[in-house]
Amino acid sequence: MSSPDRSPGPLPRSAEHSSVRGREVVSANRFVALALACAWIAGGAGGIIVAIHAGRPGLALLSLFALGYGIVWLRVFAQSRLLTWSEIAMPWRRLSVHADRSRAGGKR
Repeated sequence: MSSPDRSPGPLPRSAEHSSVRGREVVSANRFVALALACAWIAGGAGGIIVAIHAGRPGLALLSLFALGYGIVWLRVFAQSRLLTWSEIAMPWRRLSVHADRSRAGGKR
């Protein structure tokens, strides 16, 4: 008994453009990003305070990562779009690329 071909077929027109628009964050999701940023930053700050009082360096390191993750969500909220991995790993790179272009008069 053969199974029918279950290939999805052509993408709907809206799905074709989702990769272009898929990085944008709409207003409702911006507030979710802000809430996540606040939660991660508050948790990280609280974790650092507890780590200092308890003398737990592992907790302090984990709390620093939580603070960084909160800052990433804060950038998502501020820029109204999802970040790429390179923007997360090297946040200064995007700024320096724009600064170089503006100094060159917009020429590449």
